Amino acid sequence: MLWGDQQIKVIEMEVPLIKRMLLSRIKMEVKRKPLRLKEGDVFTVPIDETTKGYGQIVKIPNKSKLLICVFEGRWDINEEQEISKMVKQPILFLGFTSDALLFHRKWVIIGNITTNLPSITMPLFKLAFPPETKLVNYKLEILRKATPLEDKLLPFQSSNSPIGYQKALQAYYDLLDYDLGKEFEYKHIVSTLIKLNLLSD
Repeated sequence: MLWGDQQIKVIEMEVPLIKRMLLSRIKMEVKRKPLRLKEGDVFTVPIDETTKGYGQIVKIPNKSKLLICVFEGRWDINEEQEISKMVKQPILFLGFTSDALLFHRKWVIIGNITTNLPSITMPLFKLAFPPETKLVNYKLEILRKATPLEDKLLPFQSSNSPIGYQKALQAYYDLLDYDLGKEFEYKHIVSTLIKLNLLSD
């Protein structure tokens, strides 16, 4: 064990090394390319240590909110998939979230494709607009007054954290118990709109 002047000298030698390590890490963060998200971006969603799923940015209503979908499917984490085939998979979840896991590269963008986007059914919502309830689109643009049945069946627009969608995908494959909510299930969204005659069967 070092004492006195010897211990001080060791500490003095270590401080510049720590500074260099910190500066190196800061430089790496600065050099990282800024995240420029686009509609159609396809990204990976970790399921467990060996498998992954995929999602896609469907719409970007504003800078702080994304409308994404998560596809059905579970693949080996080391296998690459063709995104043109990937976006033909059934959609499990559709809803709003933030870019947190994309920003931190926990969800990794692997490409961009937009040809499938027009085929994705956009959700509709209700909006309290006293003394009435309005029918609104995903951008919260008022379409008209909501009918009593629309008021009953349609949800208010809400959002979920990125990790919520990831947990929902893990729960779909029985890896944990998690309920994202019916309003985020794509089949439920579509069936509700059909029931309200807002979408053709």
